[in-house]
Amino acid sequence: MTPLKSMPSIITKNPSINLACFVATSFLSLAANTAYAESCQATTTLASLVADTGDNTCTVTPDYVKLEVYQFALCTEMPSNDDITKCDFILNSPAATTLTLGTDSTGVLSGASQAALKGSDYTHAFMVIGSKIFLKDSFQFSSDRKSSDGGEGAICFTNGNSNGFLTDSATDNGITCGDSDGSKDTEASYRYFGTSGTYSADVTNSQNTTNYYTLVQGLAGTSASVVATTDVNGSYIFMAQQMASSVNMASDSAGTLPTLNLAFKVTDAAKLTFYDGSNDGVNFCTDTEQPCVGNIEVNTIDLQISAK
Repeated sequence: MTPLKSMPSIITKNPSINLACFVATSFLSLAANTAYAESCQATTTLASLVADTGDNTCTVTPDYVKLEVYQFALCTEMPSNDDITKCDFILNSPAATTLTLGTDSTGVLSGASQAALKGSDYTHAFMVIGSKIFLKDSFQFSSDRKSSDGGEGAICFTNGNSNGFLTDSATDNGITCGDSDGSKDTEASYRYFGTSGTYSADVTNSQNTTNYYTLVQGLAGTSASVVATTDVNGSYIFMAQQMASSVNMASDSAGTLPTLNLAFKVTDAAKLTFYDGSNDGVNFCTDTEQPCVGNIEVNTIDLQISAK
């Protein structure tokens, strides 16, 4: 499988909301870790990455990413997990809607509706998703690579390890290299951002606006929407950001509301991390004599909102 993959549509049960995957840069990133690494190439190695970028990561386009979406809203001011008074919901449900974003996949954002949107200029948006995310991907190199678990081959793929995005040891990471594609859904449960005990983060995205992330214990607008206090009680991720341009949802002279268009970018939405056998004193390669492909994780998923 190569990094170049097609972008099929995503559908919704509400005909007034259009969803699709797209190839472009836009606005809402998923992870609080958004260094803009270069795209992985078939010839990429740790040495080439360090020489080109000074970093040890490169991005790949996953087959798909699965999210559990609970809330999705447009706002006229920047929202926070405990203040969404200036927001109108597109989706608001205590039950998760599984949204599959990626290539060769389609998904339904069940229950989405623009009925609650008013004739306003919306300048911000937020989503609340479950803290558990699934990723599936494989990447074809031009020659054999070693993975942190001791696997070796030209195809490196998500291996299905439970919570395999965490780099706790060399053998429980989410990537394995071999001679054939054995890719499986691989879980990431976000317990903190960056380091243990850090439950809020903000980063500058490719649009030069800021993404805000908070691990929370409940849905926005409820009494449970408080910031996580431990690495295990942040069940949801609250994500908010100013949109690159405002969206006006005023009706026309016939009283018809404009169609709301939502599009997700999955190109380069994941990243591979390469290690040289140790990292901050912790060994992440089973074979400590040579570099390995150490992990794969969600990098960014961007969202574009427009109305017409």
